[in-house]
Amino acid sequence: MAKKKAQTYVDWQGFQAIALVGQSLLLTGIGIVLVQGNWSGALTLAAFLVFTFIFIRCNRWLPSLFNCLLVLAVLLNAAGWTWQLFKVPGPNDELTHAFTIFCLTLGLGFLAQGFLKITSQCYSKLLLFLVVSSFGIAIGGLWEIVEWTADKILPANIVKGLDDTITDLIVDSLGAMVAGGITMVSFNKQVTKTGGLLKANNYQDLNDLSG
Repeated sequence: MAKKKAQTYVDWQGFQAIALVGQSLLLTGIGIVLVQGNWSGALTLAAFLVFTFIFIRCNRWLPSLFNCLLVLAVLLNAAGWTWQLFKVPGPNDELTHAFTIFCLTLGLGFLAQGFLKITSQCYSKLLLFLVVSSFGIAIGGLWEIVEWTADKILPANIVKGLDDTITDLIVDSLGAMVAGGITMVSFNKQVTKTGGLLKANNYQDLNDLSG
């Protein structure tokens, strides 16, 4: 019974509706920048929009909650790239970094939970947290490499110095660890008497996290 309730929570149809609204905003943004004569901005938004459509259409492994979070992350990145919000003073760049890495890391967490459910593998609670969080932190590092490379190839001026890079890596790591923590605690677990390991029994309703 708990399993059915949990699956309903992360696959709530409202998440799909929110994702559709986000895609509509991307489409509206394309029209706005076209009127402004910003063809490169229109192509950027169109690329992000096509990506979300293809991913959601092909997604068979992750719940609707992830589709919603992904579209929100895409909106943040698309707005930043199209209107150069990353160059505007304020926390926009840091928030985009943290939320995007959180989203990607949580996706891995969902996949890991599904694998554990199917295989009934024993796992260490700490190890699960470390594996999922490390994935997000690694993606954050790769993101910084991509930004540095873009600055070398294009006159993008994305990287504003060592302080900016370190700040981005810090917020990336925080986003990854939050997602890793959610993955770790959103599983019903039973302590086994062999090796101090934990065995996943069933997916826990994420509503329990707020309780």
